[in-house]
Amino acid sequence: QVTGKIGKALDMNEGSTKNERVCLEDEFSTNAEKTKCKGDNDIFDDPVSVRTVSLWYKADAVDTRQVLFEEGSELKGQVIYLFEGKIFACTTKSSNQADDLVCVSSITTANEWHHVALVWASGTTSYLYHDGEEVATFTGKDNDQHNNASALGNIAQKTRMAVDGDPDGGEFTSFDTKPEEDYSFAGIIDEFRVTN
Repeated sequence: QVTGKIGKALDMNEGSTKNERVCLEDEFSTNAEKTKCKGDNDIFDDPVSVRTVSLWYKADAVDTRQVLFEEGSELKGQVIYLFEGKIFACTTKSSNQADDLVCVSSITTANEWHHVALVWASGTTSYLYHDGEEVATFTGKDNDQHNNASALGNIAQKTRMAVDGDPDGGEFTSFDTKPEEDYSFAGIIDEFRVTN
């Protein structure tokens, strides 16, 4: 722990340390599930019609793809990540249609504290706030029941992101089991909150 925006915070993936993450599941059947971040948690697994996810972050760099928050896998979930000087928020659904990934973004900077909030509502207007200002709106995808992992600071199993940050330019699924795909967040995360 280090000094955060408010009290103590998590210093993630510093120096040669990579692939750190905080599993947001609270029930594990085995130690293998715990190691692989594959537990259960009603906060993320149960379907809801609205959810707000927010956190403070201070990134060492913002040019590479780094996951701050991910839940629900590549088919039914949300992801907040950094890439090419922007912060992205995406929601997905499992229809495998061209419009099954929606992403919005805003400019961000490294080595400064920023606050991000993804205010998601199923099938209606949703919002991305950055540093207290509404920076984007979009129609949120349906949030379905799932038993997939959730994590801070990296991927927990699988997630879907936009190629070059533009969902119209294509999308891809990333897996935490592929070491060549390192999307770990290097920096500090503080005051993570979820409201259903």
